[in-house]
Amino acid sequence: QLIDMSEDQRAAHGVSTFPLPPARYYKAYTEENVKSGCAPGPPSPPTGSFSMFGLTFDTEEPILRPLESQGIERLCPDGSDKLAQMKKLNHSIFVSFLDLVDILINCPESPRREEKISDLQLLFVNLHHLINEFRPNQARETLRVMLELQRRQREQISADVERAVGKALAIVNSCVESLRPKTDESGHVEAAGVDPQSGTVEVARTDETSMVT
Repeated sequence: QLIDMSEDQRAAHGVSTFPLPPARYYKAYTEENVKSGCAPGPPSPPTGSFSMFGLTFDTEEPILRPLESQGIERLCPDGSDKLAQMKKLNHSIFVSFLDLVDILINCPESPRREEKISDLQLLFVNLHHLINEFRPNQARETLRVMLELQRRQREQISADVERAVGKALAIVNSCVESLRPKTDESGHVEAAGVDPQSGTVEVARTDETSMVT
C-alpha cells in the first residue's frame, strides 16, 4: 500500500524517503567501543520480505522478475531468439509511433489515442525486459575484458622488469670488465683494486712472469 503513496502520505505514515543521519551509527563505533568489543556487530542478511524506504522487497524473488508476475503481458515467447524479437519490437514501436502521430494530427480526441499510448508502453516495457535479460551476458563480457586488461598490464610490467634487469646486468658486467687485470704490450699486468678508505680505484703494474711464479 505504501508503494503508491505520495510524499505527503508517506510522511503521514512515518515512512522516510531517505536514510536516517549517520550519527546513530558512527557514535556506536568509537575506538573505545571497538577495542572493548562493545561495538554492535554487522546485521544479519535479511530473509523473506522486508520494507525499505516505503518499498517492499522479497529476497526470494529472482533478479529479473518475469513480466507475468508483474501483471504485464509478454509479447515475446520464452525460448525465442531475443535479437530477432528485439528487432520486431523496435519495428512495432516505430509503426505505433507513426500511427499515434497520425491520430494526433487528424483526430486528437479519438479514443484510439489512448490505445496507441498503451500499446507503446507495453512495447517499451517488453523491449526493456529483453534488454535486461542480456545483463548476465554483459556482466560476463565485462569480467572477461577486465581480466584481459589485467593480463596485459601484468605482461607489460613483467617486460619492463626484464628490461630493467637486463640493463642492471649490463652495467654490472661493464663494471666487472673495467676492474679485471689487463696486460699491456710490455708484458706487465695492471691489477685494479679499490681503496677501502678513499673509494678510488688504484692500478698496480706488475710483471706477468713474476705473478706466474
